[in-house]
Amino acid sequence: MNAYRSLLVLCLSLVLWGCNQQTEPVSDATPASVTENTSPNTAEPQTDPPATDPVDKNADSTPVDKMKPGQSPPVAPPESNDLSSFGAPAGLPTPDPEISKLLTKVYEEASVFGNARNEFKEIALAFHNYHDTYSHFPAAGGSGEAGKTGLSWRVYLLPFLDQMTLYNQFHLDEAWDSVHNKTLISEMPAIYGSNPEGKTSVHVFAGENTPFSSEKGLRIRDVIDGTTNTILCVQAGDDKADIWTKPGGLSVDAENPKASLGKVKESFLVAMMDGSVRELKSDARYLAQLIQHNDGQSIAAEFHDRGPASNYAKPALELTELPPTQPMSTEFDAKFIPDNALLAGVIYPRLLHEHPLVMETADQSNWTKQSAKEFLWNEMLKGIYQGAEETGFRADAIDEIRLVLTPVGPDEKVEMPAPTNTPPVHFAVYMHSAIPLNIETITKSLLNNSAPEKLNVEGYTCLHNEQKMMAFTFLSSNDFLIADQPSTLQAMLKSKQTGAIANQLKTNGSRMAQIAGDIPQDLVSGFSQSIQQQFPPAMIAMLYVREARNLMLALDLDHEELLAVDVKMSNSNNATKLATLTSTQLDSGRQMLETQKQALELSGSKDLLQILDETLTKASVNSEEELVKIRISRPENLSDLPTAMKPILQTARKAAMQAKHKNEFKQIGLAFHNFHDTHTAMPSLDGAPAAPEDKRGLSWRVHLLPFLGEISLYNEFHLDEPWDSEHNKALFSKMPEIFGSNPEGKTRIHLLTGNGAPFKNGTGLKFREITDGMSNTILAIEAGEETAAIWTKPGGLEFDSKEPMKCLGKLDPEQKGILVLLMDGSVRTLATTIDPDVFRRMVQYADGEPVDF
Repeated sequence: MNAYRSLLVLCLSLVLWGCNQQTEPVSDATPASVTENTSPNTAEPQTDPPATDPVDKNADSTPVDKMKPGQSPPVAPPESNDLSSFGAPAGLPTPDPEISKLLTKVYEEASVFGNARNEFKEIALAFHNYHDTYSHFPAAGGSGEAGKTGLSWRVYLLPFLDQMTLYNQFHLDEAWDSVHNKTLISEMPAIYGSNPEGKTSVHVFAGENTPFSSEKGLRIRDVIDGTTNTILCVQAGDDKADIWTKPGGLSVDAENPKASLGKVKESFLVAMMDGSVRELKSDARYLAQLIQHNDGQSIAAEFHDRGPASNYAKPALELTELPPTQPMSTEFDAKFIPDNALLAGVIYPRLLHEHPLVMETADQSNWTKQSAKEFLWNEMLKGIYQGAEETGFRADAIDEIRLVLTPVGPDEKVEMPAPTNTPPVHFAVYMHSAIPLNIETITKSLLNNSAPEKLNVEGYTCLHNEQKMMAFTFLSSNDFLIADQPSTLQAMLKSKQTGAIANQLKTNGSRMAQIAGDIPQDLVSGFSQSIQQQFPPAMIAMLYVREARNLMLALDLDHEELLAVDVKMSNSNNATKLATLTSTQLDSGRQMLETQKQALELSGSKDLLQILDETLTKASVNSEEELVKIRISRPENLSDLPTAMKPILQTARKAAMQAKHKNEFKQIGLAFHNFHDTHTAMPSLDGAPAAPEDKRGLSWRVHLLPFLGEISLYNEFHLDEPWDSEHNKALFSKMPEIFGSNPEGKTRIHLLTGNGAPFKNGTGLKFREITDGMSNTILAIEAGEETAAIWTKPGGLEFDSKEPMKCLGKLDPEQKGILVLLMDGSVRTLATTIDPDVFRRMVQYADGEPVDF
């Protein structure tokens, strides 16, 4: 399972691999020189590729197949952006015009907002650089030192926007509309807009209770509601455009804040106080609170980022059933493997994770009430599932993945991800989904608010971002292809399936997962040094990896060869050494199994012992000249493995449940600390520490939601209504799993109140008030079943210093301990037999009697 998880993670992560990479094309590149191909099935070295025609530098566009290595396609005019004269290659889906329209729509949106975002980022950075210099922001009508100066904040940002020359032309002691300063209105920098009259829609808010209401410049430390959720400046509607040098800002009506923005569309750009740039929905709730910087209400904004639809994946159990998996052909299909491929891999994920062996093992490990499949994706493969879902893929529906690496030309310079920083390979990944892909979500997620260029590659609409080193297209609603650049995409689409690596894979026939190819030595060298630094014991293994020249690995749960590995080494001597090392490791495994034989039999794992013994006995290692062959045969009773592992899995299941529960408690502790960082105090039992009286009807658990990754749920609450109002009652059943799994929305996780306990209504505790020490004072506790209460209901357990343990209710006799969260965020399990007086001292946070653990 770990090997499968690693391979799947590799392929999925490569989809987003180029997010921070850049490529540097070199002019006058030449074709690659003749290099020896070390693939086992290649009889002759590769020859030079045919000479390419000179590129017409005056042409509107350059076909991908005419480009030199490393050359990126130029941005073509809309009327001439065809990079290929070919239609769809034979055997591939016909390009879908609807997909092309959808990609074009996202491309156009991204192009507009991408440029505007970059400009807003420069403005936000200028604000912060100004603050770094003067210890405050400029004021709406001046420098922010004291008093109005007669010129806008935009003028005072000019030196921090590389506009020092323009700044020096202003007479700072004159008003914006003085005879001299009026002549500079037409000199408005493009970053503020392109209006010929010198009008801009980029504004700050300067009305009452807003960040720029004072004549003195705002300091970041004055933003008590949090810099991540307070607006710094905004792109208002065109009807709000005003002379860019004119001092002032937008006034805000708290009852109708949207009116201050003018005629904006579905969303508008804002720069937040922390310097981030976001799109905010025009109908966002709590807009007034996002504008006000010190009203005591930290509101999670409803952003409209052109990225993934949600930051949090839906549980697999909410998803629809998939169509049945298709049987695998006996012959290997070499589609999308170019003739010059260095390495190629194919995996059929659904054939693996839906295999009875995997499903039954998941079922034996299952500690939840979910089905085996739900448990597999919600617990065992949760990271993969959520990562794919955030990008727009449904991980359990991906039934085919192909990974291809091709060589980089000698004159190309491609920056690979840290820590390698070497120029070894081009990459491409193909995915097929059993259900239609969410094309718009995937596209927005990959572009991640950047501005791409739109190209035509072999008849398919392709979006390319040179800076992110990424080009992708959808061959159909179920087929997705991504690579580092358009020429790599084209090489896959035009594959003749006759190259050395394709032939090497064909010799195996189809397997559930297999990979074959030459091992790029530059890539190995780059990773080798980093791995040895981070994990020194890997040094010996890396010595062998550096001498490996070709690899073939095949895994199939139904094949007579469960696992087959062929490694071609640099010479026969190294092959002998590798074979000896592997044989020694197998012998060690057999000896270890023999020493554990009696223990396994006593634990009821006799069948497991038999399966392991057969597996190790039949495993073989052989070397023939430079080639090392490792084979592990499928044990006769492999189908009985899940049942045979039951005793071990049950022990692991209990340990996993306990670890999961502790981790959830730690997440609650982290949420408390992040809440304190934002509000300078923890929540009170009935609300945020500085919230007005009419917004104190909900539990502390509700107010932690934004810090637990539950922003959407938090925004569903009516904060000005009590916990049991008609609207808020409907949210009982949406209790996050971190507070428990009671279907009625009841939780046993509580805070303690009264008689020296930390929490009370109306006022939030500050960390500095905990004089007995953060590491030995209880923050939250899991009490007995009879204390369970609706999770949204304000309040806590009434602590009695004379009977300290009474508030916990009746504890489960089988419960080994009491789980507590301490003020420093650590989690401990207290013995149920703990001395009541010690427990009292742990609850009372300032009694002068700290507990020494």
